[in-house]
Amino acid sequence: MSNVKHTWPVFLVVLISLFGLTAVDAMQDEPQGDPLVGGLLYVAWDVVLGIEPPQENHPLWDNEIIDENTWRCVSCHGWNYSGGGGITLPDSGEFIEYPGLFTMVAEPEENVIAWLDGSNNLNHDFSSFLTDTALQDLSAFLISSSYMVSPDLIANEGTGVVRGTSRYGEAFYKSKCHACHGSDGSKINFGSAEFPGFLGDMAVFDPWRVAHTIRFGHVNVNVPPGAVFEWSFNNEIDLLAYTQHMPPARRIFLKNAEIQVLDYSKQADTLYMVYASIGVVVVILGGVLWTILRDRNIFS
Repeated sequence: MSNVKHTWPVFLVVLISLFGLTAVDAMQDEPQGDPLVGGLLYVAWDVVLGIEPPQENHPLWDNEIIDENTWRCVSCHGWNYSGGGGITLPDSGEFIEYPGLFTMVAEPEENVIAWLDGSNNLNHDFSSFLTDTALQDLSAFLISSSYMVSPDLIANEGTGVVRGTSRYGEAFYKSKCHACHGSDGSKINFGSAEFPGFLGDMAVFDPWRVAHTIRFGHVNVNVPPGAVFEWSFNNEIDLLAYTQHMPPARRIFLKNAEIQVLDYSKQADTLYMVYASIGVVVVILGGVLWTILRDRNIFS
């Protein structure tokens, strides 16, 4: 009985020590950066930091067409964070696939930063562009399972149908999105005059892109992340589901099946109106002149 009494204090000391060590480890592993800022850096770190990217393509880009966006994370790793595609290195002939990023989740911060500062791959060195704070923010985004979510949790990867519930998302849309995008999502054209694309089109074409914007905000305009409104992940996906049910540009401009889509290439082009107006004036003046000449018996 005496041995049992002496065993309990030892057991409690060991238990407390283990708990303390676990707490210390958790504190040490806690990412230092802001994952919400990291989500914006993922899309366009050059815009967020006000930095001009290099004029040439990224060394790991798979296309010869010059495009400054090749230096952005999303260009290779995708809006669904799943990667895909790749490049065959011209010198060695080695094929390097653009990887998905889910292996980064729960990794130590230094391991993730090693992929961003060139330690693991010299061709993937962003240390001359990203500050230490930016590296921490971006790594915090990649590490967190709350932000680096599987694309299938957002929408069905085969069909693109969003997992959320549209009727729940309507209230979120009307409270925060309606003023800028309009009741049917057509106040902002993401396409061109000739080939318009409204919010409904975007949500169907790439729901993961719209989801990322809802969750992290927009780099170019004052669109805050959903967390600012205290939206949960489910709230954000419900909102996405509502936008996916909005009418696409074609439906908005078609009154019935027989009417053709408006020719947006002539939108705001007044040259044709000028020609038409001149033609009308010529016809009117010609008619007046013919009447005058007829009344004076010129033709008799």
